[in-house]
Amino acid sequence: MDYRKYLVSREPKEVELNIEGEVLKIKIRALSWSLKNQYVSLNSFRDDSSKFHFDVDGYVRSCLKYMIVEAPWGETNDIFLLQLEESPLSQALETLVPGPWEAKAVNRDELKKDSRPSLQETEDPKT
Repeated sequence: MDYRKYLVSREPKEVELNIEGEVLKIKIRALSWSLKNQYVSLNSFRDDSSKFHFDVDGYVRSCLKYMIVEAPWGETNDIFLLQLEESPLSQALETLVPGPWEAKAVNRDELKKDSRPSLQETEDPKT
C-alpha cells in the first residue's frame, strides 16, 4: 500500500472563488486531519453544568488563518476576519473550511478485511 497518497500536500494550491461574478484568486494549503482535530478541541468546551459548547467562529477563523497563505488583502489574521461582514466573500471563505465533524467518505468495498480473526472466527462453536 502506498501510504503517501493519504498525506496532505505541502504545496499550496491556487483556488478561484466566484464572488458575485468576479473571480478572486487565493492560495491555500491543505488542513491535515490532525490539525483539524486540534482546532475542534481548542474551540470546544463544557460549561459548569457539563453542557457541550462549540465556538464555530473560533474554529472557522483558526482554519482560515492556517489555510490561506496568499490573498489580495495580505495576511489572513483575526483583524481582517473580524472586519468581514456577512457577505458573499465571507460565505465563499467559509466554504474552504472542512466541517468540524466531517469525515471523508470511505468506500467500504475498497477496505480490505482486517487480517486478524474476528471474535466469531475464534470462538469454538461447541462452547
